[in-house]
Amino acid sequence: MNIRNILAVTPNRVMGTIIKRHILAELSDAHVLSINSTAEALQELEHRCYDIVLCSKQMQGFDGLELHDRMRQTELNCRTSFLLLTSSRDPDNLQEIRDAGVEHVQFVPCSQ
Repeated sequence: MNIRNILAVTPNRVMGTIIKRHILAELSDAHVLSINSTAEALQELEHRCYDIVLCSKQMQGFDGLELHDRMRQTELNCRTSFLLLTSSRDPDNLQEIRDAGVEHVQFVPCSQ
């Protein structure tokens, strides 16, 4: 897969900047947009096609699981890869993620 357009959705601007820098270090020709709001991310997903979306589970407003669900309903990104970022390895949390249909999860060492 040739990844070019990446959307990173995190509640913290610093975390978004770190993610963006790490991606660009590996994929220097990628377009990486970092957004701090799931509502704003959803608007972006309705107007631009992405190769992958990275999103924190814990967000203000609606969470990363709801963004995943809403993204699947968009015309442009209904098949876009989605990576959920979470700090919780709690079995109930993992079951909730599986039940939502999220296939890719990355555990992060800290929460907001």
